[in-house]
Amino acid sequence: MKITCQEAAIISNKKEYREASFKEKLMLRFHLFRCALCSGFVKKNAQLSALFSRASLRYLSEEEKDEMKKKMFSH
Repeated sequence: MKITCQEAAIISNKKEYREASFKEKLMLRFHLFRCALCSGFVKKNAQLSALFSRASLRYLSEEEKDEMKKKMFSH
């Protein structure tokens, strides 16, 4: 049930998007008890996800993207 720090980072990211299984969350929790570096990463990752979810992000429409491409490649 031991996982590497790299696996912990992957599971942490999956957890933020609610894609981690119960087993993965359990393995992550055990790893975090032993690894201070990963504990810090998971905390910062959760904070970053919370910031993005609260942000009012606006995305370009397909038309705006096409117009931008035309302008970029017309010179």
